[in-house]
Amino acid sequence: MTSIPKFQNRVKWLASSVTIAFLSSLAQIADVQEEYRLYLLIFEILALTLAAGILIVVAVDGWYLKTWPSGIPMALLVISTISYIALICWFNGYLFKRSVINAVFLDDFSSMRLRLFEDGKYVLIDDWMFGTNRYTGHYSWNGDTIKLPYPPIPGRDFIALKMLVDRKARRIYFRRKIDGSYERGFYYFEID
Repeated sequence: MTSIPKFQNRVKWLASSVTIAFLSSLAQIADVQEEYRLYLLIFEILALTLAAGILIVVAVDGWYLKTWPSGIPMALLVISTISYIALICWFNGYLFKRSVINAVFLDDFSSMRLRLFEDGKYVLIDDWMFGTNRYTGHYSWNGDTIKLPYPPIPGRDFIALKMLVDRKARRIYFRRKIDGSYERGFYYFEID
């Protein structure tokens, strides 16, 4: 049988592991050097796995002992959990205005998700094997063309400043050939 002090210690461990996962995710989003992102991702996954296991034990013990966690550990747990969820929502653009277009480009080892919002903002999330990068900016829409004021990924011209929207094919073509036409075979975002 678990005692109440053991139960409270488990709640402290749960709050600590969620806080560590939040801080690890925050460090990944900040501009840390590329070689550390994999370690932070592994650290975050381990902390979340630990938190999930402890949460199950705390829920069973709390039900069995008919008790709730005490003040400070519970407050830390609630604050960390809300902050973690808010960070993920902000990162993916869920706190912006209503989304106009959601599109994805899939590659062998990576993907890019493009979200255009009705207020003229965009979020481009570049997911690759060992991490994620987020780019934001503004766009303008003219007919079937999306115009960006600057390259969405700094230092790379992978995505053209003008993208062609084909609503019938549900695609956004973003890569230009040397002659100025759009590459239609592979380089396009698939509109959801």
